[in-house]
Amino acid sequence: MLKVNFLSFLFAVILISGIFLGIGKAFAQQPQRPVIDSVSIIYKNNAPRVALAWHLLSGEVVDGIVVYRQVFNVPGKLNGTFHGVDTLPGNAIYWEDTSFVYFGAKPLERSVKYRISAFTNDIDNNSELTDSVGTILISRAAYDNCLGRISADWVPYSGWAQAEITEIQIWQANNDGSLNKILYKQTSGNATDFSISTTHTSVQLRIRYMHTLGTVSTSPLYEVNIYQAQLPQTINIDSVVTLSGSKIKISGSYDHTSDVAKVSLIKPAPVAIELQQSTSLDGSFSFVNDFSSIQDSFAVAIYNNCPNLLLKSQTLWPLLLNLSTTTPNLLTWNTDGYGNAPDILRLIVTNNGSTDYISLNAEANNYDISPITSSSGSSCFVVEAQNGNTIWKSNNICVTAAGSIRFPNAIAPGGSNENDKYFRPFVNNITTYNLKIYDRTGTLIFETENVNQYWDGTYNGKDLPQGVYMYVAEYAGENKELKKVSGWVAIIR
Repeated sequence: MLKVNFLSFLFAVILISGIFLGIGKAFAQQPQRPVIDSVSIIYKNNAPRVALAWHLLSGEVVDGIVVYRQVFNVPGKLNGTFHGVDTLPGNAIYWEDTSFVYFGAKPLERSVKYRISAFTNDIDNNSELTDSVGTILISRAAYDNCLGRISADWVPYSGWAQAEITEIQIWQANNDGSLNKILYKQTSGNATDFSISTTHTSVQLRIRYMHTLGTVSTSPLYEVNIYQAQLPQTINIDSVVTLSGSKIKISGSYDHTSDVAKVSLIKPAPVAIELQQSTSLDGSFSFVNDFSSIQDSFAVAIYNNCPNLLLKSQTLWPLLLNLSTTTPNLLTWNTDGYGNAPDILRLIVTNNGSTDYISLNAEANNYDISPITSSSGSSCFVVEAQNGNTIWKSNNICVTAAGSIRFPNAIAPGGSNENDKYFRPFVNNITTYNLKIYDRTGTLIFETENVNQYWDGTYNGKDLPQGVYMYVAEYAGENKELKKVSGWVAIIR
């Protein structure tokens, strides 16, 4: 009996002890969920690692931390499920994942998620798992030199709802390792474009997400090559030659750089219109183009492949020479192109194979060529101006000399002076001629079309009496302009 009672008592004690131990364990306080501060990818010995940092709630002491990882498409791993990968001491607040998964799963192409929990006494008494947090990875970044912008794509911070992300920061790494924030966004996403201005040929890009609870996710650095443009600095207009009333030839040079993709002649206002494109990119240009009027301005523009305008010359106008329609023998021209104070302004005159240069006042815009065209032959005129390194030449205008004629007002047919015996004209450059002489009754007594034929004061072979007779002459010079002159001539006997 006693033996049975002792065994029963021992069993009861063990049972009661087990119950109390179970109750004690059941009532033991579970640790609170840790707070993840950051998740980032770092490189050590050229190998990528994920670094987690966290903290416990104030005053809490735990025995250990369990790290869980979720991977995708990794051989030997259950796709998409969390696995405990490491157990750490309770005072740990930092952990680096050095698992082979980074090499097998190409971490820079996708995100990996992590969670942690804390435990006391043993791993069965663990806290609630944290939310899943993940790496942020830049999958692509490139600089667009046409827009002056970087475009980037990245895998966003997994496990956070979009509404929980307060801001996205994009950082540029300097050569000394320091970082400058180059973009601040209030919204999240996995692709964006942003402007950048830098003198570096490359930048190290970093994406950083900020969570409402203060957690930060930081991507590894991603190198982006920055194209430094080789911009032309000058365009030189060497000459502006008006070939005719509307055809203009513009020649010049420019700084030839690798960015120059097109050189064009443009009409700059009110909206730029391309008139012609250069056929070569050798640092020089020559355009021949028709202009509707002297009011047509032009400029030379240089573009890159984008095409963006790299450089534009000053606005210029052609130089057009005209012969006045209201004032005979008056040349006129516009001063729009070279301005009112050129360094050199002159009239180039070509006559009978020789060339003369007549210097003009810098403010001149017309010139009377009567003294030049009074001589025989044809004279051609060009106005030339130079301002700085640019030379303007007008179109060429040729003027045929006008004819002139003069008659004596008396003759002495019986006199001793041979030059006074005959009525004949003194002429210059006459090509067309007709002379008629009348007596006082209006009778036509002499007519000729030969400028060298003279009248001797007779009619039908008989001497006319002393008196006054009227003459009428029509003539034209080389310019074909028909003129008419009349007067009186006296016969003295």
